[in-house]
Formats: sequence, C-alpha cells, structure tokens
Amino acid sequence: MPRPTTTDNRRQHAAPDGNRANVLRLDGTITRIARDKGYGFIKGEDHKQYFFHMSGAEEWPSLTEGMLVAFTVVASPKGPRAEDVELREGRP
Repeated sequence: MPRPTTTDNRRQHAAPDGNRANVLRLDGTITRIARDKGYGFIKGEDHKQYFFHMSGAEEWPSLTEGMLVAFTVVASPKGPRAEDVELREGRP
C-alpha cells in the first residue's frame, strides 16, 4: 500500500462495512467538548471544524479540549462530521 503524502490525506482505512477504501482520514485538535450533551468539535488539519458525537469516539471519557486526535470524515444530513475519533500522542 503506498504511503500517503502530506498533500493527499486519503488513507487506507477499514470502511464501516469492513471493506478497505480510500476515505478521508485527518488529524486534528479537539476545540470544544460538551460533555453533558455528549458531543464535541474538532479543528481538522484542513482548518475546518468537525462535529463529533460520543458514540463516534471510543475514548470519550478521557477526551479533553486541546488533545490531538485522528478521525474519519463522513457525510451527514447536516454536513461532514467526524467518526472513529482516536487519541493521538501529545498536545499541540
């Protein structure tokens, strides 16, 4: 599998149906957590804000603002959102 370049953020990732497909996988920083409501926002490396729900973040209880994460961008009726949110090492 070819390695992604810094200008090509499509990475091989297991799609929800188990197939491997080119999907948009980004790194970002958590900018806001509304813990009582179960959602948050991530500023992606593309400088866009992405909504995410706690169901899309396995490590939800330990996530805090400022943490570095990786996530998959998926379409939703209200626009792109983050799913498969995973904690990355370090802070910005």
